[in-house]
Amino acid sequence: MIWEPQDLEVASPATVSRCGMVYYEPHQMGLYPSLSSWLNTLPETVTQANKQMIESLFKWLVPPALKYLRKELKEVSPTSDIMMGWGLCKLFDALLGDFKVEDPKNFKLSEKEAVAQLEGIFLFSMTWSVCCSVDREGREKFSDFF
Repeated sequence: MIWEPQDLEVASPATVSRCGMVYYEPHQMGLYPSLSSWLNTLPETVTQANKQMIESLFKWLVPPALKYLRKELKEVSPTSDIMMGWGLCKLFDALLGDFKVEDPKNFKLSEKEAVAQLEGIFLFSMTWSVCCSVDREGREKFSDFF
């Protein structure tokens, strides 16, 4: 059995030990384990070099954006850093239509076109995941920051 509880606030030590649970607070995990795991699920047409580029963009842009969001802006609805990062990954994945082909031999984009499209998808995904939870004034500030 696998449970994914939000917390172990009401669990007894006996329950935790019998089930062999290990609980990490979200801030202990950070963004990168989810990123590494998600990168392994991308289609074959996303090359290793493309994955490294996506990982570099993520590590370069997401942490400062989250720091700015937490310190300088007001969110309409509270969020966690991990869920913002995961939202970026899920949206990015949903926009990979050109890369999801049944036979990788039928992939039509050149390397230059693939990189340009992946960069655009990343920026769009970041805008509508990490940057979207703030109020109107915050969006204008985020636009200047970004």
